[in-house]
Amino acid sequence: TKRILVVDDDSWLRQIISMSLTAEGYEVDTAEDGAQGWDSLTRMDVSNTRGYDLLVTDNNMPNLSGVGLIRKVHSSGLDLPIILASGNVPEIAENLGLSAIISKPFRPCTLVRAVRQVFENNAK
Repeated sequence: TKRILVVDDDSWLRQIISMSLTAEGYEVDTAEDGAQGWDSLTRMDVSNTRGYDLLVTDNNMPNLSGVGLIRKVHSSGLDLPIILASGNVPEIAENLGLSAIISKPFRPCTLVRAVRQVFENNAK
């Protein structure tokens, strides 16, 4: 089972995304901002438990933006694919080494397809 961390400050959207991905058989954890997301990622890395296989993050969030979180992931050497799912995709997104970019608003099936595609591409 693939494990996904979803980071978004919109609790309703986090719940919808989590339910949609769980229904597809993925194990999903959530965080309400980039700082919590970073804590989740580093806690998994340090505790020697199985880490995350994918990060799905919004951009505009309190405490640490999605771009800030993505930069921390890259600079720390964590090797996992990242999907940016945001209503405000920054111009620099193309240079962030993302696996996919999804503009909000989106339908849950759009995200599920993107997640499948990322996992298929990484399996090759």
